[in-house]
Formats: sequence, structure tokens, C-alpha cells
Amino acid sequence: MDSKYTKKQQLESGFFGSLEETGPAAGRTWKDTPPGLCEVTWGDSAGTMGKVIYIPQNSLFNLNERSSEITARIEPILFRARGDFEIAHRKASTDIENIGGEVQKSLKSWFSRSAEIRDFSEKMADVGDPEAIRKQKEALASQLAKQRADAQLLSDDIVKYQSVMEQLSTLSVDKVSKLGDLSALGPYFTSAADQSEDAISANVAVSITTSPTPAALPLAVQQPAAKLISDASASLSKAIADLLVAHHQQVTAKVAAIEVEISDLRAENSSLIERNEANTVVDELVKQLAQQDSALALIDKFELELKSLVESRDESISSLVSSLECRAQLIDNHLHYFADGLVEVDGMYFGIEGGHDAGKLSAISQDFDQRSNTDFVERNVGLKIEQVLAKPSDFLEALVAGDQKLKQGKSMTAVAEQVFTFVPDFHFFAELEGDRIGGFGRSSMTPGKQAMFALQLILNESDDRWPLLIDQPDDDLDSRSIYDHVVPYRKRRKTERQVIMVTHNANLVVGADSEQVIVANRHGSDSKNAGGRTFDYLAGSLEHTLTYRERPHKLESCGIREHACEILDGGTEAFQKRKDKYRV
Repeated sequence: MDSKYTKKQQLESGFFGSLEETGPAAGRTWKDTPPGLCEVTWGDSAGTMGKVIYIPQNSLFNLNERSSEITARIEPILFRARGDFEIAHRKASTDIENIGGEVQKSLKSWFSRSAEIRDFSEKMADVGDPEAIRKQKEALASQLAKQRADAQLLSDDIVKYQSVMEQLSTLSVDKVSKLGDLSALGPYFTSAADQSEDAISANVAVSITTSPTPAALPLAVQQPAAKLISDASASLSKAIADLLVAHHQQVTAKVAAIEVEISDLRAENSSLIERNEANTVVDELVKQLAQQDSALALIDKFELELKSLVESRDESISSLVSSLECRAQLIDNHLHYFADGLVEVDGMYFGIEGGHDAGKLSAISQDFDQRSNTDFVERNVGLKIEQVLAKPSDFLEALVAGDQKLKQGKSMTAVAEQVFTFVPDFHFFAELEGDRIGGFGRSSMTPGKQAMFALQLILNESDDRWPLLIDQPDDDLDSRSIYDHVVPYRKRRKTERQVIMVTHNANLVVGADSEQVIVANRHGSDSKNAGGRTFDYLAGSLEHTLTYRERPHKLESCGIREHACEILDGGTEAFQKRKDKYRV
């Protein structure tokens, strides 16, 4: 027997708290048992390898009704019966995971754009209200005209000076904007100490994610696929780096050109500038007008950038909605995979259901302030996930605006990602003789039928026909379940594989027509064994009978039939039923 498998089976039976406590018998652990202490020789050749299927005492009854456990037990059987569904299920899971990545990207982009929009709005507010600036400009122009008339200054001189100042102001604003671009690109550039300032290189990291990943592909194409991805990453990285370097050089050249233009404009109009600067009142008015023009130009620039950011944010929400719709359709299609009928395996019928796990949803809801009702959170109930998925844009806007409050210290981005990547779980369910277990509903099976279902699951986990060792299944099953379900099932199964069963139930021994019965006796004062052995055994058929007689050793006192009637629960009745059945 496989030692790891045996320990795992014993641990799952619920009798033991850890693998270290498991063992071959009461009071003995596997660690205390030397290897080779007991060996069983099968009829196969020594070179034949296999694995006994071991079902420990109480393990059938210990089958939990938790959907996750039922799903884990059904999955290998369903996949083996329907290989096409296994492929579809794994692909659906991978696609859902990949869509989750796209959802996260869209959310990160949306929150990033929202933060930038907020920053630009604040910058625009700091510059001033455009309408107020225009009114101020009109007032300054009126004052300048009055000052010109009072001072009897040449109109053309002042107009030209005003035009020069406006040009200088526009050039300065443009220069500041381009220097800002260079500053933003700064962290991504390096230049060697022994090279000129013009010799720069961009640091660009590219990560390409594919679905399926190379690891999910057949071994023969894993390495070629990985190389294609690596080559594409390197090529894309170089292309982006070249683009950034070219842009950096272009902007640097434009800044230099602006500086030359400013210098030339001042030189060409130096006398004009000096004359007007001498008239301090006129000069101050002209400079104030230039400042208003600069402010309006800056606002126009911010509005263009703000429009671009809003469009980018709208694209993010469109991408998010598209991903959510695609995921919902994918899940719906997968849940209808067995629309033509459930999958039958050995009298069990399997299917798939989807739904949001209530425990996970409750955990996500804990991040929200639930002291009042909102469109998306119900007081003392939690997050209304269907409403969120129906109106993702409204939900995100409510988060940013503060209408949908979170608990203190919670990140809006992290919570939103958790909400939108929360998908329905796939649970498998089974039907057996009109009763159901698994999925999202409660089991309608009696404990006995549930144990019977567990036995059938275990026997169908593999197509191999290796021996089955069951330890006292009667501890898990009521008499009716044994007689109605297990006995007929065992009689069918014993034609396919050897079944070794430890039991005190007569129906499992006699009613199932056992070919070989082994009676075990523990040495005691009133039940002695030959040679004082702790355990001794008597083997034979159900037909072996020997009238009881006094003997020094317990097993020698009667035949298999008599021992069975004495030891087994309901033994005499079981033999009578067998006698009537076969008319013997």
C-alpha cells in the first residue's frame, strides 16, 4: 500500500489530528511500526505494480456536505467521464483569470485618470476662473488706453510693445510646458558619465502576458512559445525606448529653439522695451495684461489635457464594462455546458452550478461602511454585488465622490479590484436515486445514502481494478442502507475487483455472498489462541460448518458459519435468508 496515501486517508477519516498520529492499529503510529513488520502477498507477479484502495473506519460518514469538498471529490470522476468538459472547464477557469487581469488594469487606469483629473481641476482652480480673468483683462486694457491718452503716448508704440510682451509670455508658457515633459521623462533616462548630454538611453521594461501561458501548452511548444514572447518583449522594449529617446531629443531641441526665439525677440525690440519700461505705469499694465493672457493660455492647455484625461477614463470604464460582460457570458455558457442532460457515471448523475460564495461576499462587505443604506450597500446586510456589476461606473464615481464610504484605512483601488474580480464559484453536484448533494443547496441524502455516495465516489476515482480495502463500513451505515444499497453494490463490484472488508455486519458478509471469510480472534482468558498468539485467524467459505465443541483454542471450536452466527450482528437471521434464497 502507498504509505502517503494511507496516512492521508486515515487523516481525512476524522479520527486523527495530524499525520503523525496515524497508525496501523490503536495505540501504534506508523513511526513506531518498523517497515516490513507485516506483508501481504498477492497472486500477481512480483513485478506488477498497483495500489490498494483503502477506506478507513468512519471515513465514509465523514464526507462533508461542504460544496468545495464535494466538488473536489466529483471533479476527477466527471473529468474522466467527459474529457471534453475537463478541457472546457480548465479553459473557462483560465479565461476568467485572464479577464480578471484585464479588469484590474482597467480599474488601475480609471483610478489613475481620476486622480489626474482631480489634480488638473485643482490646478485650473488655482489659476483662476476664466470668465473673471477675461473681465480683468478688459479692465486692464481700458486702463492702458486711458493711460496712453493721458500721457499722450504713441498708440502704435504701446500696441507693438503689448504684442511683444504677449509673444514673450506665450513663449515662456510653452517653454515651461515642454520642460515639464522633460522632467516627467527624466526617471526613464540614463546617460553615461563619459558621454555627452545628448547621448542618452531610455530604460523600458516590457511584460507580455499570453493566454494560454507557455507553461499551459504541450511540452513540445513550451520553449518555442516562451522564446517568441521573449523576442517580442525585447523588440517592443527597444521600439518604445527609441520612441522616448526621439521624443526627448525633439522636445529638447524645441526648448532650445524657444530660448533662441525669446532672446532674438528681446534683442530686436530692446529699445521699444526700454522706452515702455521707463513708463512704469504703462509697463505694469502691459505686464499684467500679459499675465492674464498667460493664465488664459494655461487654462486652455489644462482644458485640452483634461478633455484627453476624461476620454481616457471613459475608455477605461468601457474596457471594464466589456470585460465584465465577456466574463458573464463566458460563465453563463459554461454553466449550460450540460444543457442536454446530466453526466451519468455508475448510477450517479453529475452537473455544475455557479453562484457567489456567501462567505467571501461577507468578507468583502466588511471593507464598506454599512451604517447607512446606499445604492450599493445595504445596512447590516452587505454589498449588493449584482447592483455593482450592473452599474460599475456609478459605483466607482460613488467611491471617488465619497458617497459610498469605506471603512477607515481601506484603499479605494484595492477594494474596487476585490469587488470586480469577485466571480461566481463553480460547484459540482450529484444526484443519486432522486437525492442530491453538492452545488449550492443542502444535501437531501440521508447519512446512510451519503456514505453510500462517498463509497461510489471513491470507487470511481480511477479506472484501475486494484483491490479495495474497507474498514468497518457498518460504522457509517444504518442496517437499511447496508441491505438496500451496499450489499447489492458490493455484489456487482466484486466481479470487477477484489473487495476486502472488515465488518461486524452479517449482511455485508453473508448477504453479499462472500467467497472467503476470515474470522479473527484476539487472545484472552476465555478465547485462547494456539501458541498464545495475540491474534489468530480462521479462513473458509460461508458453507464451512462444524458443530460447536469444546476445544482449548477458540477458533477450533466450530466452523465459519457458526463463528459468523456468534460474532456478526444478525448472523443467524442472515444465514436463514441466504438459506431461503438458495433453497439449501
